Amino acid sequence: MNLLARYHALCTPAQVYVVLHIVGMALKTLSGDILGGLVGGSLMLVVGAWFLNYLCRKDLRWLSWILAIGLPAFIIFLVAAGVWAIYEADKKDRRRPKKK
Repeated sequence: MNLLARYHALCTPAQVYVVLHIVGMALKTLSGDILGGLVGGSLMLVVGAWFLNYLCRKDLRWLSWILAIGLPAFIIFLVAAGVWAIYEADKKDRRRPKKK
C-alpha cells in the first residue's frame, strides 16, 4: 500500500494530525534541526497517527479530536501567555527607577 492510500485510510483527526505534524517537521528542519526534525519527527508522526486512528476505531473519535487539535492549541495558548507575561514583567522592570 502506498503512502497516499495509507493516509486516506486514516480517520479525519489522524489525517489532520499528519498534516500539522508534517508542517511542524518542515519548519523544524528549515530552522536547522535536521535530526530532530526528520528522524524524531517521523517516529512521532507514525506513532501519533497510529494512536489517533486506534482511538477512532474504538469509537473514541472525540478523544482523538481533543488530542489532535485541542491539546496542541492549549499548549500554544500556554506558551503565548508565558511569553506575554515575560514581556510584561520586563516592561515593568524597565520603567522602575534604578536605586543607587
